[in-house]
Amino acid sequence: MNEYETTPEIPLIRQPIHFTDVTLRDGEQQAKRFNIMPINDRIAAFDAIVDTGIKRIEIGHLGDVEAGEEKPDFSFARSLVDHIHEKSLEGDVRYDVVELQVLFGTQTELTNGIDALESFDKDRVVVHVYDRLSPELRNLAAQAYSSGESAQRVASAAQLMIDKGYTRFSISGEGAVDPSISAESAAEEFYIPIIQYLREHDIREINVNLPDTFGSSLGGEWTKAGLSVFNKRIKSLPDVTTSIHVHDDHKSATEVALVALDEGFDSVEGTIIGMGERSGNVALADVMQRLLESGRSDVEMRANWKTISNIGKMSVQESMWQHREIDESILRSAPNWFAAATLIADIYGTENRMHKTSIGDPESYAAGSGPHAHANQEALKDPVGKPLWKNYGRVALIDAMLGGPVAIELLKVEVDRYKENTLNTHSAGGATRRVLEDEIIVASPLERIHAAADAVVMMESILVLVSDQLISNDIEPVELLTSSGA
Repeated sequence: MNEYETTPEIPLIRQPIHFTDVTLRDGEQQAKRFNIMPINDRIAAFDAIVDTGIKRIEIGHLGDVEAGEEKPDFSFARSLVDHIHEKSLEGDVRYDVVELQVLFGTQTELTNGIDALESFDKDRVVVHVYDRLSPELRNLAAQAYSSGESAQRVASAAQLMIDKGYTRFSISGEGAVDPSISAESAAEEFYIPIIQYLREHDIREINVNLPDTFGSSLGGEWTKAGLSVFNKRIKSLPDVTTSIHVHDDHKSATEVALVALDEGFDSVEGTIIGMGERSGNVALADVMQRLLESGRSDVEMRANWKTISNIGKMSVQESMWQHREIDESILRSAPNWFAAATLIADIYGTENRMHKTSIGDPESYAAGSGPHAHANQEALKDPVGKPLWKNYGRVALIDAMLGGPVAIELLKVEVDRYKENTLNTHSAGGATRRVLEDEIIVASPLERIHAAADAVVMMESILVLVSDQLISNDIEPVELLTSSGA
């Protein structure tokens, strides 16, 4: 029998994909509405992140109280803890499981900043301790030091937090993917000594965070192979997780994050809409969109298993979805992502970041002349047989899964939306004119209902593939109108 004759089964137990959102710390290091955001605004942004189903949220770089005046992150942390308690008392169970990550460098004079969390459950706090690993960054110090000394500084700083009763740590070497550092040396000279130190002190959770500080693309020592070697070496030690923190200077952050996940990293650190210093952090909305797109591709190939090539069948066998799944809480909250992203952009005045993401691009569905406008015309006439989400509007299906309102209108075949997205440019043809001048006999409301239902079936198929099949039946796709297509 040909080894590609049957669709391979998806294992029921797969490694989950998680996100850590750093909007409230790293994301704030950019031009925004206020240099220091008001506490109420930051809490509103925190709530928006909770709405996405992301459980681990980095809230700041806590500092001490100086001269009787609290530092901004310290004050925010205290208020946020009270807010979380209030939400829990109101019965919102999401706030019972949310985890707070705090950044803590090796500036030991800031030790008492973490006391802002004194009334919060320490088992739900992750202390993120870091120091410089790149030689270029270490050489910026008043006195240059080695990577081994950098590891010792992290261990010493972690000890201060251990003494305060914290037992969950994420450790990071800033600039770790410097081309002059190999995956092996980063693991052996920096991360593993810290892991061993923490294990000696009975730390119950250790995450190794690999920061792409300079926003580099995949190259040099840190190709797909480098990420694989690093992940495997770190996980040769038991009960250690890995995450990647990516910046977007070379516009490759999403790709780097996806490759890391494919190579076994547990989590991606980023901001919902790519906020952050310089070109920003990886936009988690883009990572989520690409993961769902990848699931769609697999679903389509599996549906045509007997007719696709051996290369296509091999790609399914090697797909991420053979061994990964998206965290359940994130999938359940997927329809909230667009609204959460929009709210965060509004709070910070960072709509420019939102517009650079896939789900926030205001021109995502703008159709020019030729086949583009023709696709709009045919979708209006025959939305069941020629739906836009199967050709030029493919992205709309995934964006609708993330709650994009324009995408949802396209799937519902709302005529006004198709007209708005059909551009009457200098090269516009007959199809453009017919759409804009209402010369098309639009499909009946019943046909449009069936078209929306077909889109929902595809959404459900994607959700089944990218989630554990034991829970996927409880996850609902975006609710589409069923009474009318207009």
